[in-house]
Amino acid sequence: MKIAKPTSAHFRERARHYRLAEAIADAPRDVEMFHDLATMFERLSEDFARAGDHGTQRLRGARG
Repeated sequence: MKIAKPTSAHFRERARHYRLAEAIADAPRDVEMFHDLATMFERLSEDFARAGDHGTQRLRGARG
C-alpha cells in the first residue's frame, strides 16, 4: 500500500476547512477548537514549505 506524501498544500487546505468551520460554528467551545486546529495546520504548512524536500525525506526515513 502506497502512503500519500504530505505537502504544504495539503496542510493549507486543511487549515482553510477549519477556518470555515470556525466561521460557522455556534458554540464558543467549537469556535476555539476550530481556530486552534486551523492555526496548527497553517504552521505545519509553513514548516513543510520551509523544509522542502529535505524535510519529506527525513519523514519518509522515520516511517521505516
